[in-house]
Amino acid sequence: MSSSDNSNPNPSSQRTAQTPSENDLWDLNESYNTSDTTVTPLSKNLDAPVDESLTEQPTQEALAEVGDPLANNQAATKPKLTIIEKLALSSLALMLLSGGLLGYIWIHSKNKLAEISYTIDLPTKGEYATITDFSTHWMPASDFDNVDKQSILVPVVNITLGKESTSGVLRFYFYSDEKNIIGDPVGISFKEGLFSNGERHIEVNATAGFENENQYTQYQLETQINWQIEILEAANRNVKGSDFKLLANTNIASTRILPDE
Repeated sequence: MSSSDNSNPNPSSQRTAQTPSENDLWDLNESYNTSDTTVTPLSKNLDAPVDESLTEQPTQEALAEVGDPLANNQAATKPKLTIIEKLALSSLALMLLSGGLLGYIWIHSKNKLAEISYTIDLPTKGEYATITDFSTHWMPASDFDNVDKQSILVPVVNITLGKESTSGVLRFYFYSDEKNIIGDPVGISFKEGLFSNGERHIEVNATAGFENENQYTQYQLETQINWQIEILEAANRNVKGSDFKLLANTNIASTRILPDE
């Protein structure tokens, strides 16, 4: 039937064979001719002098004007302290400094006590008196009536007589570190082992001493600075000075005793 022939055409009649021509193939054996290749020279002459302004390093003045970007950034972001915070930090620093100074004084004071003798052998026996207890320290000059007005601290000696003591007189000499007599000699009588206060114990102070706190602080720190106490004894006050015999002598400790102690 004619209608069925038109609806089913031959597929081979609708395809066109496309076979590549010989000229369309690339011969892999063919060598590549570079004789016609043209090299375009660089537009800039390499032998031309270089502009030194382009390679010049920045000067220190220029860097100083610009500044360190990192440092500038840190300075910009660094928090600022308030007045209260500054005062608190200043107070803390002052407290630490004061504590360190007091600790330094305390340690050196203890070292001084350990290195130098401030006592005597007990009991110390003389011809008339026997000392069974002994100590030295410093006290405010205002605690005594017989001290000159320039002094603020004076050395003090505490002694106790033993029961074997008889009657006589003790004379106390206070010496500075330069071996000069400080104040006046102090004489104390005793009878049958008792002082004029009716007791075996008595406190004797020098009539002069340190005139400012700096002298006392230096005395605490310096082991080379030592005041001394010398105690002489005799039968009575009326004997000649040459008749007084040495009973005891030692250095005066740096310990300070306050009135309420």
